[in-house]
Amino acid sequence: MHEESEKKGWFKRVKQEEAKAFEELDVLLRALDRVFNPENLPLSTTDYTIKDFYPEMVIIRDGLLRVLNILEQLIPDSQKNMYWFQKYAEQTYLSDKKRDYLRTKLYKQDSPEKSLLLLYDSFINLKGIINDLLKTKKISYSGFKNFGDVVSKSIRENRYFNPFEI
Repeated sequence: MHEESEKKGWFKRVKQEEAKAFEELDVLLRALDRVFNPENLPLSTTDYTIKDFYPEMVIIRDGLLRVLNILEQLIPDSQKNMYWFQKYAEQTYLSDKKRDYLRTKLYKQDSPEKSLLLLYDSFINLKGIINDLLKTKKISYSGFKNFGDVVSKSIRENRYFNPFEI
């Protein structure tokens, strides 16, 4: 019984113990949202169609990796293990209907725990995408902007960890 209540209460405990990490997460999420606006970048040209955004994307990848590092610090190992097992089971054993059911439960974000796990899930996926984009060695403005829109959506649609929510 105590173990069950501890599982449900992990977020409250982590929120108190890791206040600095939550502050850093907030700052990084704001920065990752804002960095995709070219007016916020020290660019020498306003003709974005000829600019290679590869150097900016390398910096953005490092920011994404730092966010993932913080999320992995905040989420207890038992929860991460459950997340990875569920991802494996979804891909390997579950029907589309059961997979949809599990995803819908996560997307509801009816608790800070689920919201944090959804942010983790989003950033795991963003890491895979940005690593593949960086293999091209040249990033167009549209690639930069489109990736930024997906990052922004992941941040701003998060119910508990949207740093712009008032």
